[in-house]
Amino acid sequence: ERGLVTMDVLLTGQEFGRLAVPLPGLHSAYNSLAAVALLHHAGVEGGQIIHWMERFTGAQRRMTLKATARGVTVLDDYAHHPTEIQATLKAIRGFYRPRRLVCVFQPHQHSRTRFLLKDFARSFGEADEVVMPDIYFVRDSDREKEYISSGDLVSQIRLHGGVAVYLKSFDEITKYLRSTVTGGDLVVTMGAGNIWEVADEEIVSSNHSLAPHTWLGLGGPATYFIEPTSVEQLAQVSRRCRENEIPTYVLGSGANVLIDDAGVKGAVIHLGREYFKQVTPVAGGLRANAGADMGQLVLRCVRQGLSGLESLTGIPGSIGGCVRMNAGGAFGDIGNIIQSVDVMSEGGEVFTRSRPDLAFAYRSSNINAKFILGATFGLGEDDPHRILKQVKQIWIYKKNTQPLGHRNAGCIFKNPRGLSAGALIDRAGLKGKRVGGAHVSQKHANFILADEDTKTSDVLKLINKVREAVYKKSQVYLELEIEVW
Repeated sequence: ERGLVTMDVLLTGQEFGRLAVPLPGLHSAYNSLAAVALLHHAGVEGGQIIHWMERFTGAQRRMTLKATARGVTVLDDYAHHPTEIQATLKAIRGFYRPRRLVCVFQPHQHSRTRFLLKDFARSFGEADEVVMPDIYFVRDSDREKEYISSGDLVSQIRLHGGVAVYLKSFDEITKYLRSTVTGGDLVVTMGAGNIWEVADEEIVSSNHSLAPHTWLGLGGPATYFIEPTSVEQLAQVSRRCRENEIPTYVLGSGANVLIDDAGVKGAVIHLGREYFKQVTPVAGGLRANAGADMGQLVLRCVRQGLSGLESLTGIPGSIGGCVRMNAGGAFGDIGNIIQSVDVMSEGGEVFTRSRPDLAFAYRSSNINAKFILGATFGLGEDDPHRILKQVKQIWIYKKNTQPLGHRNAGCIFKNPRGLSAGALIDRAGLKGKRVGGAHVSQKHANFILADEDTKTSDVLKLINKVREAVYKKSQVYLELEIEVW
């Protein structure tokens, strides 16, 4: 069904078991049979073979899901021989059933393309359209280029009744796809060369405005705005940025960040796609990925009768940012209930840091890895009504003491040891102080509010005036709690 095969396996004439192949396509079923035979020969017990085979999620660059955006699915695959192409496209169509299947195929080797030209032309029957760049040059002589080109293969595909277009560069292909594919379409990049870069471009926007991604609604564009859809894709993005010496910034929900009016020169990596928002139950609590929203997580715990997170009621932000800065307030900090944190280095190495290795202090932690992927929280079972009552009490308190209905980034300054930043600002007579569209809240002096016409420069100037006034009044230098990019 939908290209997925369930089969009764026989080994040397004996019934071995029923195997539901988790990957689409008849070729996946054949591969699975070969793997079963090999594991059986190696002495692995039959039940274990079936158990783990049915949980195999596939190899990289084999129908790898790269992105789902605006209703368009983007896959990447290594197929570069006619039989491979035909089998893969058939499997994709059967499993995904797209409105249109667009194959971006990069021929690999001029000599191979020349010798198998007609076989290649016939292999794209399942594709509604084929988009093709130049042939990937490898292991051939320069003279071989004179005999064949991508244009020749495009012509042959058209002769066989297909729709095909030649576009020389990856930039041209990306622009073409963005102007022609619509919701319900599926794009698969295919080939043994570097065509996967086109699939990656589907998660990258250039000169992308960052203001809509922050709570303050301020700031200019990012040179690159990247939204990976998986940990593997995040690792690829990070490595490419590092190799090309592109500065990277990690953005969650944008609750605690102030972005310059000129924007960010570099790559802003936004962990906002579906995978990074997932929350899953674990023994003794929940595991939340970095992009999960803190407020929604608190409400989920209320519904499920899980106690421990209610002290974070009203705390803005996503899990990744909250964990890194040990977010919290008068009712408690997030670090108190964290059992483990999954992190990733800029080089793509993923590892887990467990409780004995974690240290949390006021608005800080000892987590230095570039990326926080998620965290596991130790929670206890309790009466949902009792938890809800406490959540309401905390929410009412915050609503009465903080300007929750206005554009803000939460507390601007950290509390100095033994003191309140808000009280110090109030003592300096700064409530209501304004620069341009930015002004200090009348309700809580550690909040700066932004009107519609506010610029980041207004906020920065106001921050400096507040610091100067507080230092002059109390001889205390206020340290920023928000990040400034």
